[in-house]
Amino acid sequence: MALTGYHHAHPTRSHRARIAKRRRAYARKRLKQQRSQKQLAQDLAAWQDLAARRRALAHAAAERGESWEAQAAAQGLPIDEQAFALHRRCAALIADKGLRRGVPSWTRKVSIGPISGWHAYEQAAQMPKGSALRAVVSDSLSFPLTAAHAAHIAGVTADAHGRLSLLVLGPEVGSELSGRSKWAELLDGHGLGATELCVCFCGPRVPTSLDGAERRVLIPSGVLRFAFLRGVWHDPRVQARVPLVHSAPQLALAFNSGLADYAAGWLPTMRALFWARGIPLACTSYHAPEAELDARTLAVSMRVPLHRMKCGPNPFASRLPHLDELAPGLTYTANAFLTVCLPPAAS
Repeated sequence: MALTGYHHAHPTRSHRARIAKRRRAYARKRLKQQRSQKQLAQDLAAWQDLAARRRALAHAAAERGESWEAQAAAQGLPIDEQAFALHRRCAALIADKGLRRGVPSWTRKVSIGPISGWHAYEQAAQMPKGSALRAVVSDSLSFPLTAAHAAHIAGVTADAHGRLSLLVLGPEVGSELSGRSKWAELLDGHGLGATELCVCFCGPRVPTSLDGAERRVLIPSGVLRFAFLRGVWHDPRVQARVPLVHSAPQLALAFNSGLADYAAGWLPTMRALFWARGIPLACTSYHAPEAELDARTLAVSMRVPLHRMKCGPNPFASRLPHLDELAPGLTYTANAFLTVCLPPAAS
């Protein structure tokens, strides 16, 4: 007996056409992705080769006793005299005062609101005058101020209890891990509403002596909580040791990460944070070519949509110039460029 009201499962001509159209669109998308990956690999290899050759030239020149200026002159390159003069003044100040990298040589005494860049900060925070002193101070404060700027881009503020939780990936002893008092900059200011700041440092260069340690510091403007984990964040063994108060970071930061160069190590952690947990990511770079390659790595290898990425010069880059062996005659600074990735929930 025939059943009425039921259609045969055979696809119609229009249905088959829609399926074929979707398959062609997927194939084009896949081909475009493969081409982007190939081009990224080629551009990264070219940058790495250029950097390696320039470093080799710099090391050979240094062994011959050639100064940085002499290297620039030998290669017919102009010297940024203003930056070089500031570099010399900063070096003299650091030596005279016995300062250490990452340790703040000055701390803010007044409350401030959201700040757009260094000039506004210097005025609002009543920073002492002197280009060398301000450059040295900026080298340590660049880390918390970059975090504050990235938090504003991502729409991150303290929770209802006044707690702001940050995850610092791949920290270095001489920068992020030194002078931890600099992170107090994020309390009582910048419009973040934080009275308790939790910073978890996680990376393979966290000293063994600090692995698993926690610190709690009471200051007039609030509470600082630090945790230290040696290893990579996506490792289940590391996850099992994350203290409860640090288990829900609101923003993950990778300073001067070399993301494109070390993508195999970075991307599993980035994916676990961004796609699996919806946590905004921020990474900084020393040079413009590095920043571009980092952003393209996130777009191509991690498939972060371009409209969810904010990239450009960092208004809170360090102002302390370092002599650039990749480009004799020029200088570079830490955290010079910033890339912020906004997950779907944060866009």
